[in-house]
Amino acid sequence: MNATTTPTRRLRSLLIGSMLAVLLLLALTASVGTFAAQRPLAYQVVIGREEGWHSDLPLIQDWNTAEVTDAGLAYRWSGRDSSIQLPGAGSRPVVMTIGVLPASINPQRANGHLALEMAGGVATLPIPTARRMVIMLLPHVPDGNVRVGIDAPLFTPPNDPRVLGVPFTSLHLASIGQGYTRLPSALWWPLLFVPLVWLLLRGMLIRSRPALAACVALMLVCGALQADDPPRFALLGGPLISSLVWGLVLGAVLDVLLRRFLPRLGVHVSAQTRRGVILIFVALWSLRYAARLYPEAMVGDLGFHANRTTEVSHGLLFIVSRHRGIDFPYPSGLYAMMLPVTLVMGSITGLIEWMDAWWGALGVLPLAYLGYYVGRHLAAGDQQRAERMALLCAGAYAALAPAMMALFWSFLPHIFAQEMASLLIAGLVGAWYWLERGRVLVLMFTGLALIFFGHIGLYINISLLVGLVVVWRWFLCREATERRNLRALVIAFVLAQVLVLTLFYSSYWALVSDKLQAFAAGGMSAVQENRVPTRRIDLLRTLWSAGVGAHYAWIGLPLGLLGGVLLWRRLPRNVVTTLWWSTLLVAIVQALIPFLTRSTISTRWLSFSAWIVAVGLAVVADWLWRRGRLGSLTALLIYGWIAGSTLWMWVEAGGFRIRPPEPF
Repeated sequence: MNATTTPTRRLRSLLIGSMLAVLLLLALTASVGTFAAQRPLAYQVVIGREEGWHSDLPLIQDWNTAEVTDAGLAYRWSGRDSSIQLPGAGSRPVVMTIGVLPASINPQRANGHLALEMAGGVATLPIPTARRMVIMLLPHVPDGNVRVGIDAPLFTPPNDPRVLGVPFTSLHLASIGQGYTRLPSALWWPLLFVPLVWLLLRGMLIRSRPALAACVALMLVCGALQADDPPRFALLGGPLISSLVWGLVLGAVLDVLLRRFLPRLGVHVSAQTRRGVILIFVALWSLRYAARLYPEAMVGDLGFHANRTTEVSHGLLFIVSRHRGIDFPYPSGLYAMMLPVTLVMGSITGLIEWMDAWWGALGVLPLAYLGYYVGRHLAAGDQQRAERMALLCAGAYAALAPAMMALFWSFLPHIFAQEMASLLIAGLVGAWYWLERGRVLVLMFTGLALIFFGHIGLYINISLLVGLVVVWRWFLCREATERRNLRALVIAFVLAQVLVLTLFYSSYWALVSDKLQAFAAGGMSAVQENRVPTRRIDLLRTLWSAGVGAHYAWIGLPLGLLGGVLLWRRLPRNVVTTLWWSTLLVAIVQALIPFLTRSTISTRWLSFSAWIVAVGLAVVADWLWRRGRLGSLTALLIYGWIAGSTLWMWVEAGGFRIRPPEPF
């Protein structure tokens, strides 16, 4: 009787404990939010500044494009239905100050009026003929959502399609009164994602105390964000909760798939490790998709890819694209693959946003396998160390910035090809001695073809990598079996090359020939239509600051290289070491080319190297972890620094449109 009721009692205990924890988190969340709401409000928006701190997007709607005066002052003309939306900023009476520039070219300036519509009524004033500051008192709004509608006489200038009203330059809010302020609903409901995080952590077998500590830390961060920027925090709620719910669903599906297929791949890990990898996936997915759903955030090349998908659906497969003055073939493979999905998902833009987040988050799975493989070979028989390496490698890859940078720019084909390259490398490592088997050969051919049809930069990098690995391993191998497997890899590689060259790149022979002739006649400057060559010192500065600094948080790259040295010393003849150092050699060659050509054209070689940095970081972190508590604390601090740097980039890019460097 006792044996049969124990699971039931445990389930009841877990449910009751979770309910109590969720109620406690809700109470703490309300307390933190209410405490943050008491902070005096001083909030500024620069109307006309599209990027950076105090920028106006997404807090304004239906305004004309940003402009700058001769004195460098940013502003925008109001339009037909212009408004300012400030959710969460009206929980107390505030003084609003709006900067208005003269509307001297408005034909109705003599008898027209500017009206500012808000919850407390309508303020009218003559159309300004000189710069002025309009100061108004806004009453308390029950839900905290401040909305100011702009109504001004409209006109269309000669030879200008825009509809203009009055130019505005700034907005400033300052709270008045020191009484108790109730937390408005606009700032309350975004905090509900904290209990969801608790349920996610407990569902992934994280113990109660660490889970509670993580949620409390998260609440403190949310309280700081809420107090510092209430409107943007209020807008974050919907995207964050939606992405987390999606993440919970995807994580559950992924858990089922991994439990079923990991043993077939020869990977036997504990439930805790498997769910730890899924937790990393869900966290990365939630951040990426929330940034995609946040209004006006990380737009990048989103419109370009939507147009490209439409063109491919109409049969236009061979298009020449231009990047930094050079025309080049733009592969259409990914867009063709997406077409069946567009029949189910009506919005092409929504599909691209979903794919941006999906492929970027999915990349942690092959990196987790690479970490597991390396850990298993570094310490034969130590299963715990192998599983720890899987988590360290997946965590390092998720924490590094290149994927987040590509997300901001919406480089969908690059994101897809990058993660397919990681999957191909993990497949090569895991199936190295079975490449001659027909099924494995077909999978290798398919992976190579998907990369080749997905992105031209990754096509070049992977071609160089596979060629270098084949030559390297041919001189290393001592067994006839490995030579047969190398021949099988060469067959898959050649077939994929023939397929992509025949079906796609053969249509661009004339373009390639013209570019080669231009290069022979006038160098890279002629290929880029006589653009001024970039100074080598500028290239070096960019490589240092945007490359080592932004991509890998300064310490990521040197520690990753140190891990590669440790890998060479411990596993000198292993295939993963060959792939690691071959990737590094390809990256070095690609890094030197701009210094020779003085051009900024790149194959995204530094992003392509992210997997070796992640593996190297995991090797170093594992070495530290085995040195006691001080070593494990040092490893956690390293990961925290890198993850914090990337998370700060996510906050800047998502909330304030501060663009990170373009990944290269």
